[in-house]
This record gives sequence, C-alpha cells and structure tokens, in this order.
Amino acid sequence: MPKMTMPDPFLAAFEAARSAAADLMRTLRDAAYEGSVELAGERGAFPAFEAGMYLERPFVRRLPARLREAIRRQGIRHSHLLAIAPAGSISLLAGNVSSGIEPIFGRETARHVLDSDGRRRNFLLPDYAYAAWRTRRANGGALPDAFCDWRSLAPRDQLLMQASLQPYVDGAISKTVMLPHALPPASVMEIFESAYELKLKGCTVFREGARRAVVAGAAAAAPSPVEGAHCYDIERECD
Repeated sequence: MPKMTMPDPFLAAFEAARSAAADLMRTLRDAAYEGSVELAGERGAFPAFEAGMYLERPFVRRLPARLREAIRRQGIRHSHLLAIAPAGSISLLAGNVSSGIEPIFGRETARHVLDSDGRRRNFLLPDYAYAAWRTRRANGGALPDAFCDWRSLAPRDQLLMQASLQPYVDGAISKTVMLPHALPPASVMEIFESAYELKLKGCTVFREGARRAVVAGAAAAAPSPVEGAHCYDIERECD
C-alpha cells in the first residue's frame, strides 16, 4: 500500500489517539459487563450460560479478576454485549457526530437523501466537532491539526485503530477503509493482508468514486432528481 511520510509529531499523536481510544473502550467493556452481571443477579443468566466453559473463553479470560469472580458467583445476563457499528445515518440524529471508528469523511459533507417521491435532496452537514470548534472560534483562526479526515490517514493507520479496540469488543467491529480512487489493486490486497496480520475480525474497503454514494464532498454538484426510483435501486443501498 502507498507509504505516507508523516512528521514525528503526527506519529506520536496517532499513537496517543489509539491509546486513548483503547482506554475508553476498556472502560465501556467493564461497565457493560458489570451491568450485565447485576442484571443476572436480578433475572438470571442467559439460558446457555455454564460458568466453567464461559470463564475459559479467551475474551472472558482477559476481563479483570473482580468481574470474572462476579460472573462465577452470579452469572451474566448477556452472551455478548459490545459492537462498534458502521458509520451510518443514525449518527445524524445526534448532530452528525463521528460514528463508529471511521475517520470523518470531511469537515463538511453533502448528504444526498431520497424523499418519499424518490427525488434526491441535498443537505450540507458540518462534522459535529468541527461545528463546535467553529462556534467557539467565531473570529476564525487556523484549524488544529487534530481535524484530519480520511485522506490524511494511511490505510495502515485506520487498521491499527481497529486493532487497538478489538481486544475490548466481544462482538463485531464494522470498519471500512477509505481509499483514494487511484489506488492500484495490488495495494488493496496488501490492506487485506495487513488486516489478517493484525488478526482483525473483518475488514472492508471502499474506493472513492467507486459508486455514487449517499455522502459526497461539500463541493459536489447537486444531482438532479431521480425519476421512478425504487427501494431496490442501487442508489438506495445506503438509505
């Protein structure tokens, strides 16, 4: 895959970001398991729970000793508790917050939505963090380096973030590695090989411009309405 030469401060920042994200995910894991153990005390463990077998599972063996002992005493309500969802439309309901573990597509993006008549409507949406920064800096100023989009991150950096979080997720992680349009097929294969090397549960790639997506750059021209669109049209795949 193409090599991106990043200054040392950026490399240190990426490592710090992965460490902070892992700490956050560890906290979420522990809180989720504590809550499920409490529910098991009230309502019983999930039907297939067998303490001896469950506690020997690789993921459960990495839990803190206090949680493992609590599970041994009273069981756990849920067989699985954690997942990281894909970057999708639900995050729009919270002000276009960053969803999943995807890097932001852009500081401002044009989102195309099909209305009930099958006509395409455009909405210009700022990223939540960028909008909050801009509100607090009404007089302008240089944007901090932390506001980087997917074009600033090598595919390997995206995979390393997923690898940092996976030890604390007992279910699945949805992750799409965004790729520039000109990336050669051989480099795409290297991404999947790297994902395998990192022991990731799954990996998907998307080449910029591969299809007319529901999200586009802010400068994208407004498309004309789609006549006679149906729910099974390829353009509605992301609805």
